[in-house]
Amino acid sequence: MCDEDLAVALHKDFIDLPIERHPGRVLTDRMWELKSNFTACDAAYIALAELLDCPLVTGDAKLIGPHRATVDLYA
Repeated sequence: MCDEDLAVALHKDFIDLPIERHPGRVLTDRMWELKSNFTACDAAYIALAELLDCPLVTGDAKLIGPHRATVDLYA
Protein backbone atom coordinates (compact mmCIF):
# COMPACT_ATOMS: atom_id res chain seq x y z
CA MET A 1 0.00 0.00 0.00
CA CYS A 2 1.48 3.38 -0.99
CA ASP A 3 1.46 6.39 1.30
CA GLU A 4 -1.52 7.94 -0.50
CA ASP A 5 -3.57 4.73 -0.25
CA LEU A 6 -2.71 4.43 3.43
CA ALA A 7 -3.69 8.05 4.06
CA VAL A 8 -7.05 7.53 2.32
CA ALA A 9 -7.71 4.34 4.31
CA LEU A 10 -6.79 6.01 7.61
CA HIS A 11 -8.95 9.02 6.79
CA LYS A 12 -11.92 6.74 6.09
CA ASP A 13 -11.33 4.87 9.36
CA PHE A 14 -11.22 8.18 11.24
CA ILE A 15 -14.43 9.44 9.64
CA ASP A 16 -16.16 6.16 10.56
CA LEU A 17 -15.23 6.42 14.26
CA PRO A 18 -18.31 6.65 16.50
CA ILE A 19 -17.34 9.99 18.07
CA GLU A 20 -19.71 11.49 20.62
CA ARG A 21 -19.28 15.10 21.75
CA HIS A 22 -19.98 16.31 25.28
CA PRO A 23 -20.35 19.97 26.25
CA GLY A 24 -17.56 21.23 28.47
CA ARG A 25 -19.98 23.28 30.57
CA VAL A 26 -21.23 20.15 32.37
CA LEU A 27 -17.65 19.30 33.40
CA THR A 28 -16.44 22.64 34.75
CA ASP A 29 -17.56 22.28 38.39
CA ARG A 30 -15.78 18.95 38.74
CA MET A 31 -12.74 20.24 36.85
CA TRP A 32 -12.55 23.10 39.36
CA GLU A 33 -12.58 20.59 42.23
CA LEU A 34 -9.63 18.76 40.61
CA LYS A 35 -7.58 21.91 39.92
CA SER A 36 -5.09 21.37 42.75
CA ASN A 37 -3.94 18.02 41.41
CA PHE A 38 -4.42 18.11 37.63
CA THR A 39 -4.12 20.40 34.63
CA ALA A 40 -7.38 21.68 33.15
CA CYS A 41 -7.04 19.27 30.23
CA ASP A 42 -6.38 16.26 32.46
CA ALA A 43 -9.21 17.31 34.79
CA ALA A 44 -11.59 17.44 31.82
CA TYR A 45 -10.78 13.84 30.87
CA ILE A 46 -11.19 12.70 34.48
CA ALA A 47 -14.46 14.60 34.93
CA LEU A 48 -15.85 13.14 31.70
CA ALA A 49 -14.90 9.59 32.72
CA GLU A 50 -16.62 10.13 36.06
CA LEU A 51 -19.72 11.61 34.41
CA LEU A 52 -20.01 8.73 31.93
CA ASP A 53 -19.10 6.16 34.61
CA CYS A 54 -16.53 4.62 32.30
CA PRO A 55 -12.82 3.93 32.66
CA LEU A 56 -10.28 6.54 31.65
CA VAL A 57 -7.85 4.73 29.35
CA THR A 58 -4.44 6.40 29.32
CA GLY A 59 -0.72 5.85 29.18
CA ASP A 60 -0.16 8.68 31.67
CA ALA A 61 0.43 7.31 35.18
CA LYS A 62 0.03 10.76 36.78
CA LEU A 63 -3.71 10.55 36.08
CA ILE A 64 -4.04 7.83 38.70
CA GLY A 65 -4.92 9.68 41.83
CA PRO A 66 -7.49 11.41 44.01
CA HIS A 67 -10.68 11.13 41.99
CA ARG A 68 -13.59 8.72 41.47
CA ALA A 69 -12.79 7.59 37.93
CA THR A 70 -11.40 4.16 37.22
CA VAL A 71 -8.11 4.52 35.33
CA ASP A 72 -6.90 1.77 33.00
CA LEU A 73 -3.18 2.43 32.51
CA TYR A 74 -1.45 1.16 29.38
CA ALA A 75 2.27 1.71 29.08
